[in-house]
Amino acid sequence: MKIPLHVLARKKTTDFINKIFSSFSNNEACIQYIDKDEIKTILIIRPNYRIGNLIFLTPLINELNKHLPEAKIDIIVGMKLAGEILAPLPNINKIISIPRELLLKPLEMYQFIKQTRAQKYDLALNIMGASSSSQLVTSIIKAKYKAAYYNEKSWTTLTHTVEYLNTHKHIGLQSLELLKLFDLNVPMTNLKLDIKITEKETKIAKEDLKLVLKNKITDEKTKIIALFRNARFDKKIADEWWKEWIDELKRLENNIV
Repeated sequence: MKIPLHVLARKKTTDFINKIFSSFSNNEACIQYIDKDEIKTILIIRPNYRIGNLIFLTPLINELNKHLPEAKIDIIVGMKLAGEILAPLPNINKIISIPRELLLKPLEMYQFIKQTRAQKYDLALNIMGASSSSQLVTSIIKAKYKAAYYNEKSWTTLTHTVEYLNTHKHIGLQSLELLKLFDLNVPMTNLKLDIKITEKETKIAKEDLKLVLKNKITDEKTKIIALFRNARFDKKIADEWWKEWIDELKRLENNIV
């Protein structure tokens, strides 16, 4: 599936603007470390509207909890629903959403900026360094330290940058390289995407699953695999590929629904 022309045009325009602004920036790749004992409040900046991209934050959140257990974490996201998904994770203080309609409501946008700047953080982490929206938010908020991956298109003033070495191929693990800010090793094993599902959510899911499968499950040996196989534009995998994948899986394992 081809990417729509308006999406390509927007991307090219954004890249052009970032390139111009970055020419006035003095940010350079550096290896200056932050004392993790200093950090009591963290803001993670990821103003994105896709659930998958927000779930990709969970490995980093869990690692921050492991190494900075006293630090409270706020997260700026694009969608309100993310609050329910990410809120149960360790050390999460609050989720701040930026609704799309704010762009059309200057007064509400002003109130949002005012409220956001009322809090000063010890550390602000811009997860997507060259993203225009992430850079704008990073510029607005107050923080003792502001950090992101080094990117030549970045124009936001930062106190720290991390050289991105592509340690992990999976995009959900790539943000772990930001742990190098604290002179910590990037973990390579026992890593997973993680959402803290509550007992209530588990109970509701079981009931919904029974309705979907029309009570076809007769014993605990039956294995259930759920796939969300949709994606945008050229990231979408063809239906034929999924059919072959499912057929092969069933060939290898009979007790799959």
